[in-house]
Amino acid sequence: STIGPGAATPSFVPRAPGRFASSPSFTTSASLFLYALGRDDVARILRPLGKTHRTHQSPYVASFTQTVIAAIIVIILYLTGISAYDTFVLIGLMGTLSILVVQVLASVSVVGYFSKNHTEERHWFTTITAPIVSAIAMAGVIGLLLMNQADAVGGTAAASWLFPLIPWIVGALFILALIWGAYLRNIAPETYKKLGRMVLDESL
Repeated sequence: STIGPGAATPSFVPRAPGRFASSPSFTTSASLFLYALGRDDVARILRPLGKTHRTHQSPYVASFTQTVIAAIIVIILYLTGISAYDTFVLIGLMGTLSILVVQVLASVSVVGYFSKNHTEERHWFTTITAPIVSAIAMAGVIGLLLMNQADAVGGTAAASWLFPLIPWIVGALFILALIWGAYLRNIAPETYKKLGRMVLDESL
């Protein structure tokens, strides 16, 4: 077909390179999140995820677990009528939306943290203004993504049964994470204090 003014361009042409480039980052992030949960000893069943390879020091258990989970999801979606490419696009949308939510929370947490800790390092711009602006901006991006998510995925992915459920799935995971965090804070406060903290060996 002729490419020119008014001619339709396949949606996958300009978008596929960016999606392919972002997929390794999603895979790596998921593996590291699983590794952190195992390392911080959030639950006994998750402890093996915190193991690293003896030679390469890589989080191989978490990486393998993430691969298995991804394979199961792909198989289930394929058996329910969603193609491999549409699965790739939809999971990418879900991951992007989830990361944006995390970025909003991270910005808000900066303000909350420095309001109670290290007050001597509190600064009107770096610990108050910038994080607030960042949170508002990211919230706006989330709104734009939700309003234009059909254009973001394009093609047959927007017609799949999974597409309208994505915001609800992300919201449900967010609520479950809050409940889990509240549970650990009240039932296992020592474990809660270790969340997100990397222990450094000063002897090295």
